[in-house]
Amino acid sequence: MIIGWFCKLENHVVNLARVVLVLLGCLGLAAAVGCLVWTGVAAVRPTDIKFEDLMIAPTYGELREQLLPVPRGTPATTSLEATNGLQQAFSNFEGRLLAIAQSLDKQYQLVGRQERKFSEIYSSRSLFEQLVQPDLAGFLDDEMIMDHYLDALQLFATDVSNDELISRIADTTARTSTIIEALRRFNAGYVEQLENSVLAAAALSSALNTTKSSRLSFLLWSSLGTTLAFLIATIFLTMFRIERNVRDLVNKIEVAA
Repeated sequence: MIIGWFCKLENHVVNLARVVLVLLGCLGLAAAVGCLVWTGVAAVRPTDIKFEDLMIAPTYGELREQLLPVPRGTPATTSLEATNGLQQAFSNFEGRLLAIAQSLDKQYQLVGRQERKFSEIYSSRSLFEQLVQPDLAGFLDDEMIMDHYLDALQLFATDVSNDELISRIADTTARTSTIIEALRRFNAGYVEQLENSVLAAAALSSALNTTKSSRLSFLLWSSLGTTLAFLIATIFLTMFRIERNVRDLVNKIEVAA
C-alpha cells in the first residue's frame, strides 16, 4: 500500500516537473530571443553625440549691451591676398559670406544718406580673411561645423541689420565699427562655445560607448544563460519522458506475463 501511494506521489511529482520544465523552457527560449533582439537594437543604435546637440551660439541680444555706446575707430577696409591654401576654403564660403555682407547693407544708404554699403566696404573675401580664417582656422575643413557657424552668423547678422539704434548712428565709420565689433564678439563667443561643445560631445560619446559595450556584454551573457536554461530543461524533460515510457512498457510486460 505504501509503495502504491509512493508511486502515485512520484507520478504527480514527475507530471508537475514536466509542466514546470516546459514553462521554464518556453520562458528561457523567449528570453533568449528577446535578449538577442535587444542586443541587435543596442548594437546598431548610434551613440555618438554631435557638437550641435550641445552648441548654443551667441545671439545679438546677448551682446547688444556690450556694444553700445558705439566704439570709435577706423575699420580696416583693405583686403589681403588669400594664400593658395585658403583659396579653396574661401571659394566654399564665398556665396554665404556675400549673403551675410549684403544682409548688413540694410543699415546703409538710408533715406537722405549717400554712403557706401557694407558689402562695398567689407567684401566676402574681407570677412573671410579678417573674421572667419583667423578664428576658425582649425575648423575650415569640417563641413558640419562651418555650416553650423555660417547659419548662426547669418542669423546674427540679420539681427544686427534690424537694430534701429545702429541705424541712428550718422557717422558711417562708427556704424561700421559697431557692426564689425559685433561680428568679432560673436566669433569669440562662438569659438569658445564650439571648443567646449566639441570636448563635451567627445566625452559623452566615449561614456556612451563604454556603457553600450557593457550593456552588450550583459545582453550576450543573458542570451547564453537563458539558452542554456532552455537546453537543460529540454534534456530533463526528455529524460522524464523516456523514463515514463520505459515504466509504462515494463508495466505492460508484467501485466502480459
